[in-house]
Amino acid sequence: MNSAHIKIHSKKEMKQFAISVAKKIIVPNIITLDGELGTGKTFWVKQFTTYFQDKKNPIMVQSPTYSYLNMYPTEPKIYHFDFYRLESLEQFYSLGLSEFIGSGLSVIEWHKKNPDLFFTEYLSIFIQSDTSKNFQYRNIFVQGFGRCEKIVQAIANEFSKL
Repeated sequence: MNSAHIKIHSKKEMKQFAISVAKKIIVPNIITLDGELGTGKTFWVKQFTTYFQDKKNPIMVQSPTYSYLNMYPTEPKIYHFDFYRLESLEQFYSLGLSEFIGSGLSVIEWHKKNPDLFFTEYLSIFIQSDTSKNFQYRNIFVQGFGRCEKIVQAIANEFSKL
């Protein structure tokens, strides 16, 4: 496991961070996003997805809180999960969500609400607000597991120069 702490000071930097991950991610892959409500998880997914979308046909990225999964017609395909309301690992399988993990890019919001769903290779992103600084300031904690370990160091190097 490799880890990094990145400080984000604006929405512009959050977008740069999402694009940086998009440029470096290995496909197929899994990205988990955790953090309190309102810290920018869905905003991050919107920025990440814009990197892969056809610029002539913008995609509407919304949180799949009630549907559990949104699929975006990007290249590669992006499967955007939201596990906030997911009650168990059994529910994950009974809804057929497991079919989409491991193909294309799986981006999972609220992964930590279901810690029994375990992956060996993935990129973990935890977003934390720091309102003592200003409204948009975020602490981002990134961990890479398996082949994602190298991505973390590359992202950390890029953001240490900002």
